[in-house]
Amino acid sequence: MYLAALLIGAQGCAREDDAAAYDRAVRALAERVSGTPENTALADLVNARIARARAAPGELAAGMRERLDALQLEPLRIPGLFYRTHAWSGADLGRVEVWLGRPVTLVETGEVDTVERNAAAVRVAVRAAAQGGRRVVLFSASKGSADVQEALAGDPSLGRDVALWVDLVGLLEGTPLTDPGTSAAERAAIGLPEDTATSMSRAVRRAAPAADPRRFPAGTRAVHVAGFPARDAISNAARAGFERLRPLGPNDGYLMLESFLRVPGRVLVVPGVDHYLRTADLEPTVVALVSVLLDELALRAPRSAPSDGPPDTGSQ
Repeated sequence: MYLAALLIGAQGCAREDDAAAYDRAVRALAERVSGTPENTALADLVNARIARARAAPGELAAGMRERLDALQLEPLRIPGLFYRTHAWSGADLGRVEVWLGRPVTLVETGEVDTVERNAAAVRVAVRAAAQGGRRVVLFSASKGSADVQEALAGDPSLGRDVALWVDLVGLLEGTPLTDPGTSAAERAAIGLPEDTATSMSRAVRRAAPAADPRRFPAGTRAVHVAGFPARDAISNAARAGFERLRPLGPNDGYLMLESFLRVPGRVLVVPGVDHYLRTADLEPTVVALVSVLLDELALRAPRSAPSDGPPDTGSQ
């Protein structure tokens, strides 16, 4: 009995050591991603403006609406998987309308369609929204971001039409959850057709032409919002995927966090949240982010539109 107790205790200590090592790896990777000059500068600007986003979100949203109109920008939502069937996930990005305080067109992609077919739908929607000299601001989430990347890389001329892309936890390098070798039972648990599961697998997405940064249009500014959760921050909804991916390294329950070292554009790290981005701070964080990004676009415009706050401050 004494020996059994010692063995159980040793196993418990090993699990605790493993958890601590995993969390250290997450923190180290988050520091690598957020520590580049571009990402550090972006985080500083956003953090300086978050106080305003918390205290007066309506005021900041009004300024963003004025800026969108002045710059002739049309926002679009590109949803993720099961955005109608599993509406609880927020994959339809309906909260973007709350953040901006205005309707935002939802691009009707196939709920469980392949990356390539949905990318074609994104291209059609962008061209339609860009009529009359307008440019587009894309908001996407999860697999919807893979659809966007495929659309833009597949037709770099869209860089003339897409001024800004705000990606939330995008599967830009796919997910190992649907890599070749995944069992039929595991694939069935996700509920995807085989061609869709293959199209969003890490094996396919990392080898796709869209993964080549040289194909991403230079005229489009891309910013990625990435959750970096420790083990105890994983929600029940993301737990199964997290446990399957944990032996491969830091992940958010669906994607490998290392992918954010290679995405086009800048990354804003949000610590302590998984793929579902369930945090009360998400709204002020994204509102502050979009406000900063619109200021940047205004500075590049031939004639600057009225500002909703100077880009290097915002905490007043």
